[in-house]
Amino acid sequence: MSAPGIPGSSIAFFTLLAIQIGLPVEALALFVTISTFIDPIATLMNVTGDTAMTLVVAKNEKLIDLE
Repeated sequence: MSAPGIPGSSIAFFTLLAIQIGLPVEALALFVTISTFIDPIATLMNVTGDTAMTLVVAKNEKLIDLE
């Protein structure tokens, strides 16, 4: 649950979701704690995927020669 390109945005989305389904405030505190450790990993995966796909498209369009 996050918005692409906005680190930490999952907290805002989870807050809205928690209010809608009636979760207690303690659930938000637990989510923020867990999210603090997961966000950097999600960012790393996002950057890695973006870089890999950029290279794939550039190679298919013959804009880069990796050999």
